[in-house]
Amino acid sequence: MKTDFYGKYQFAHSTELPKYAELREILRAAIADGFWQRGEQIPPEVKIARVAPYSLGTVQKALKALEEEGILQRRQGHGTFVADKRPRMVDPWHLRFCGPEGNDLPVYPCVVSKRVTNRKTPWAKLLCPCGDLIQIDRKINIGDEFLIYNKFFLAAGKYAFITQKSNEELGSLNFKTILHRECNLSFTEMSYRMQVIEFPKSISRVLKLAEGAIGLMLEILATSGKTPVYLQEIYVPQNKFKLCITDSSTLPKSMS
Repeated sequence: MKTDFYGKYQFAHSTELPKYAELREILRAAIADGFWQRGEQIPPEVKIARVAPYSLGTVQKALKALEEEGILQRRQGHGTFVADKRPRMVDPWHLRFCGPEGNDLPVYPCVVSKRVTNRKTPWAKLLCPCGDLIQIDRKINIGDEFLIYNKFFLAAGKYAFITQKSNEELGSLNFKTILHRECNLSFTEMSYRMQVIEFPKSISRVLKLAEGAIGLMLEILATSGKTPVYLQEIYVPQNKFKLCITDSSTLPKSMS
């Protein structure tokens, strides 16, 4: 089992990062470079702590962060492995960020939670004035460049089947595709509101940002005909990429 990764990749991080984040970026660089192949087992935590100048607790925290991003997989009783594949969102609509050459960055979602809530914000009340809402929270990796946080709301009474979907399916497909396929919904209007805010502490923690981090909060209300269907809240930290927003009412080709 290969363990001599540290000397080769130890400079693949910013010196301002916390210790666990330093190691996370070193391991990420080694995996991206093919030091460990997809499906290959990486060294146990204690061996990583021996070859790299980090405590066992720091190693565990770094591995957990990469597992949450879908880069590593832990198999009970067998160890930790490079993920065979990463769920990638097909045809993202609201979450398109352009790279320096105009290409769209890949989008890797990870479902954080699914639950029924009675949250009643002004926009959420449009979805279901009296009943409960389904809330799906996702942490989304944008091209291994930065993370964003996404809250998705829709009426629990009408769309309860969404909660039965696996996290893998909710990660690989955008929600418009699922609603079009399952309910034959076509979206005719998108309403947007944007505001630069201080992120809530809970979201900053998930995105690994400092407390008090400032970023963009984007609200999107999707309508089919004259009926509001879903609301999204998207928290985007400061980054160097362009967010591409379309106001087209036509569906992507994969949804037609």
